[in-house]
Order: sequence, then C-alpha cells, then structure tokens
Amino acid sequence: MFGDSQEPRSAVLFRAWFEMHQATGCSMQTFAARLVEHYHASVPEPLRAVTFKVGGDVFRDATTNGQHVARFMNPDATTRMPVDLEESWVAALGGDFTLRCRRLLARRYGLLGVPVASLAQGADMREASSLTAEFGEVLGAMAPALADGRIDAADAAHLPKLINELDDLCAAAVAVRARAQAVLDGLPNA
Repeated sequence: MFGDSQEPRSAVLFRAWFEMHQATGCSMQTFAARLVEHYHASVPEPLRAVTFKVGGDVFRDATTNGQHVARFMNPDATTRMPVDLEESWVAALGGDFTLRCRRLLARRYGLLGVPVASLAQGADMREASSLTAEFGEVLGAMAPALADGRIDAADAAHLPKLINELDDLCAAAVAVRARAQAVLDGLPNA
C-alpha cells in the first residue's frame, strides 16, 4: 500500500473520522471542538492556516466549527484540508482511533507506527499487558480465517481485521523490545 497510494492522506483521516463516528456516535461538532482545542494548543496563532470561531457562544461556535471541518470532507468543495490540521485531526479522534489512524498513516511510508515506550511507573506492566491482549486479539481475528485450516482467497473478508490486529501486535512487541533495549543501552559495559 505504501509508496504508490491512490488516495490522498486526507482520505485516510476522513475514513478514520467516519469509523470513529460510527463506533461512538461522536458528532461533527464535538469532534470539531476537540480538533480546535488541540490545534490551538499545538500551533501558535501566527502560524495557523485555519481560523476557527472561538470566544463566542460555545454552542454556536461548535456548530460553525463543525460545518467548517465538514467542508474539508466534501469532495465537491473547493476548500481542501490544510496539512497543518493533520496532527490535531488525528489527536481529536481519541484513544484507539488515534492509534489506528497513526498506524495507517505510517504504513503509507512503509513504516510500523509504534508509540515511544513510556518510562512512567507501571509502564512496563502496561506494555506487557498490551502485548498479551494484542496476541489474544490476533487469535480472535485469525480464528474465522483458519476455520477451514488455511488462509486463502476465501478468507478475504476476514483478512483486513487480521492484518490490523497483527500490526497492533507487532507494535506492542516493538514497544516492549524498545524498553528492554533502552535498559540494556543504559547498563555500563562489562
């Protein structure tokens, strides 16, 4: 998929929003409010490419900003989503939707999107738990594909979920590996 993608990055972002919306019922206004909050927190005012409505009636601002963001997704509109909004868009998705979107965007470059290992207390146990949970998710996604004892063209409907779960497992394994490597790198040479 990487290198010669036939769709713009914005299509990945729009699809991620739609999947999040379908799964959670999050409205465009709520999503836009989160996007604006992140955008304003991460991009200094003089560098912002997009002007959002803030400081007025919060409900009117949310409606206006929701319409503004929705215009970016309209294929017939002349306005295209500026690249400056990508990070805020991804962050506004929230939780697993953010992680999945980051991985899809990284995959376009042939990379595996792996979060940087945390050094916070308890992070190692969380990473180990994540690795175990992701392995379970892979087994669950693999079961329907292996129902007949092999993975072949007849399993095409099950393969996207399996591939996504395998990517999640790889990312969890790489995060644990990175933490272990960081510990080894910190040890004095013997």
